[in-house]
Amino acid sequence: MTRKAYIIGLASLLALAAGLVLGLARGGHAQLDPGNKAFFGLVGIAPGQTLRLAAVNAGFVEPPDPEDTCRVRLGFAGLDGQPLGERTELRLLPGTGGVLDLPRAAAGGRGRVEVHPLADVPDGQLDRSFCAVDVVAEVIDNTTGRTATYVLPVAPET
Repeated sequence: MTRKAYIIGLASLLALAAGLVLGLARGGHAQLDPGNKAFFGLVGIAPGQTLRLAAVNAGFVEPPDPEDTCRVRLGFAGLDGQPLGERTELRLLPGTGGVLDLPRAAAGGRGRVEVHPLADVPDGQLDRSFCAVDVVAEVIDNTTGRTATYVLPVAPET
């Protein structure tokens, strides 16, 4: 490798690292504050698979009142925007999480279907130190239990 190629490669790597660090510092990750929604693209599931939407409260301070949990709503919608399966509202203390599963059979139709995972943290809750939510969607093989696809939201939507 020539010296010039080495310097260009090193500069590119440093620029990528700096971009990642600055992006995370500005909130360019999947964490949701009260009033935010997660934006997922469509996720395909086929027979024998389950789509799981998981959320964890990454808040780092216990709320003053243990009844003041962080509320997170999870659900799924089809291509037509209509709800698929059940919806749920989790009530999470810092460090706790929960999931909502949509087995392929519950999505209706035949063969592979496209599903839109939905997650939001309703407004009017405690601040970020008590309620900061990370969400992820994954497609799980029902036979092996292995994750086939792991999907992060594109960015929090305010």
